[in-house]
Amino acid sequence: MNIADIGNEIKESFQPDKNSDHQYLALEHVDPDALHINGFGSSSEVESNKYFFKKGDILFGTLRPYFRKLVIAPFDGVCSTEFSVIRPVRSEDKQFLFYSLANPKFIEFATTNSNGARPRTKWKLFSKFAVAEHDDISRESIGEKLACFDSLIENNRRRIELLEDSAKQLYKEWFVRFRFPGHEHIKSIGGVPEGWDRIPLTNFLDIKHGFAFKGEFFSEEPTPLILMSPGNFKIGGGIKLDKKKYYAEGSPIPEDYVLEESDLLVTMTDLSKTSDTLGYPALVPKPIGQVYLHNQRLGKVTSNTEGFFPKYFFYHILLDNNYRSSIVGSASGTSVKHTSPTKILSYKQLMPVDISSSLIKQFDVFAEDIYDQINVLIAWNENLTKARESLLPKLMSGEVAV
Repeated sequence: MNIADIGNEIKESFQPDKNSDHQYLALEHVDPDALHINGFGSSSEVESNKYFFKKGDILFGTLRPYFRKLVIAPFDGVCSTEFSVIRPVRSEDKQFLFYSLANPKFIEFATTNSNGARPRTKWKLFSKFAVAEHDDISRESIGEKLACFDSLIENNRRRIELLEDSAKQLYKEWFVRFRFPGHEHIKSIGGVPEGWDRIPLTNFLDIKHGFAFKGEFFSEEPTPLILMSPGNFKIGGGIKLDKKKYYAEGSPIPEDYVLEESDLLVTMTDLSKTSDTLGYPALVPKPIGQVYLHNQRLGKVTSNTEGFFPKYFFYHILLDNNYRSSIVGSASGTSVKHTSPTKILSYKQLMPVDISSSLIKQFDVFAEDIYDQINVLIAWNENLTKARESLLPKLMSGEVAV
């Protein structure tokens, strides 16, 4: 049995129309190895021919298949022709077919059967991949078992989003809308609370550049040493660990560039057309059997004053839309955008003049608890992903019985 026995490629053409508005998926909306989308666009913004897909169809990125860009469509829409749209012959085989395509052995097969300077595979080539024989009930059971992992991962991801949003909303309520506890008793001058002013971040913060780790020590195989990069930042700020760069064990590591839990990082370089992550912050997750390394193109944000350092307060300043506009507007470069510590630290934030004020402390205590919970969920998802990746090829091959 091969892929073509349990799935069909669907090529339903979509011609761009500025008046139509379908949800649109491009390769950039799927991170390598993530097995879920990171966002979507609109069909009104595309120009060339695309493919229609239906909710539940499988989208497999055929350009550079080793990136393993693969998702089950969460909605009806249109997608780039760099995706192969695959529909199971039996609807009950959807999960089994999806995980057959997620199998590292399939990805290796598809990569080997690719052509061109920009390696691209085709249905007629990768659909010949041989799948171990399983009866109907076993295929359904294998798919369901593996899907349980991704269901838990997705639930945790949603919980993380809700937690992040609760911290963002409190920050906006207190420090943007000025509806903080006791605000009704504070005199306002020109709409600004008394005791507040626009203060440059350089009064409080320093930013340290990352280390240029040598490419000769990079590892294609997973190791406990992870090089943090702009690819680990979510659009809009925050950490993501779907895409990792590994550093070989035993390679030289300067002590000053080993990161600790909750270190505050900021992106200094962005390769996207719209500077998707430039200047945004992320907090280093709790290392569990791993070491996170401070790589180049990232800045580490630290306090330049003694005493209380409201890290989470400053994290949310670096998420603020006004700050973001300032950084993107002052960025240098054309195809690659750059910012600098000087540009970031020159930004003036409207805030209480006293950095040790009870208001900032209250917010930081609340936010610290939120991000502690997020760290637990991130670690849980890391373990779920490892378990799924370990079990997947064993179930597919029959090494582990269902």
